[in-house]
Amino acid sequence: MSISGYIRSGKGRGLSLVSLVALFLAVVYGFIIYFSGLKLLELPQLQEFLHSIPAFTVKDGVVQDQNIRWRVALPHTQEADPVTGQPANPFVVVIDTTQKELQLPVADGAYLTSEYLYVVAKHGLTVNRMQLSGSADVNPDFFNHYLTVYIRSFSVIMGIALFLVSLVVFLTIVGLSALLGLAFKIRTGEGRVWRGAAVAWSAGLILKYLISWVLSGFMGSVVVLCLCVALNLSLLKRIQD
Repeated sequence: MSISGYIRSGKGRGLSLVSLVALFLAVVYGFIIYFSGLKLLELPQLQEFLHSIPAFTVKDGVVQDQNIRWRVALPHTQEADPVTGQPANPFVVVIDTTQKELQLPVADGAYLTSEYLYVVAKHGLTVNRMQLSGSADVNPDFFNHYLTVYIRSFSVIMGIALFLVSLVVFLTIVGLSALLGLAFKIRTGEGRVWRGAAVAWSAGLILKYLISWVLSGFMGSVVVLCLCVALNLSLLKRIQD
């Protein structure tokens, strides 16, 4: 069956086709993010940093070793200080179990005391405090485990997000095509606008993949959306004529 024949007299509304393609893309996208994250986790620089963190034990929400003092400044995107050559406003990671609560003000960073974890941002204007709970042996294996769990969760969330965004884009093409079809007196009933939108949506995916370097970013997505609507209306107009 030709594309015109499918749009004119095909069965269904094309939503199942779009859902299957969107699901496939979401799974592939999720796996790409997951394995890319695992590859980053294996970077020597990251593993060296994780192994430099002093190991300690948390029991019932309290760090057992009360004499740990450790600090490291992480690279920052801001320009370096012209005198020292060091990052002008580094993000610091500090472990100081000699104190129970953090003494403010401090530089932006993550701070662990004997009972609390602090995250300071926006030049000290935002301070988030979380009380430690439970028991655990904190060491490189601990960090690798939770970073792996985070990467896995993030990849699943991003896959679901891509699937939902794909459906929203498809429904947007259907809606805009139906409205413009009424304005230009193009026949859109009997599921035609849905099946045409499925064809246009698929063509839009191929187009964005082939010239992604041109149609990148938000404006590129808007251009592809407009082209999909125009293609759908063109197909519906051709069938009608």
